Amino acid sequence: MVYLGRSSLLFAGVAAVLIQGSDAHVEFKNDTVKPNTSLNTALVVPHGCSGSDTVGISVTAPTSVDIGIVPQQVQNWTLVVNYKDATNKTVKDFSWTGGYLAHDGRQEFGVVLNIPQVDLTQKPNVTALFPTVQTCLNGTSNWTSDPKSASYNATKGDKPSPQIVITNEEESPSGSSSGSAPHSSSTSGSSSVLMTQGQQSLPLLAAGLAIVAGIYF
Repeated sequence: MVYLGRSSLLFAGVAAVLIQGSDAHVEFKNDTVKPNTSLNTALVVPHGCSGSDTVGISVTAPTSVDIGIVPQQVQNWTLVVNYKDATNKTVKDFSWTGGYLAHDGRQEFGVVLNIPQVDLTQKPNVTALFPTVQTCLNGTSNWTSDPKSASYNATKGDKPSPQIVITNEEESPSGSSSGSAPHSSSTSGSSSVLMTQGQQSLPLLAAGLAIVAGIYF
């Protein structure tokens, strides 16, 4: 039988917490909304590309649902929006470039989504995917796969697209606030850098240390 010392278990607990943080996905802060409402949300980038700093985020509009998209200006980043036609009403894709986010940093890129009236009489919800490419100083991370696809394979490097779920069901108490409201075209409210990955992991780290302490003390 192999016995581990206190320091070994402590290191293992800390490593597990940090690994959990590094596996976080690029996703929407609030990802559930009712039909015919407006959702004030943000695309959250929780880390870089395998230790490399982020310098760009490019997002493709969903093709399954015609959602009105109003990306927000973010300080120190350049916002570019491309439209499907000359009317400049339907967004094709959008990006934030020219900025810098450390590999262990976290930032929100604000987006207002105007959700159309979606028929949910035959199904409980509709999922809209926003394929996203994260560009870093060294390489990219392609958050462009459909996790419900039969070919999706996370072990081979597939990363899930950020998604918005349109449903009439109420969010669970543990879910985040959706910020839904009647249709709006507001473009105010830029997003800002929040906590670093290390700061975000502090509660989990404390819990891990408490478990280790309970085993030995």
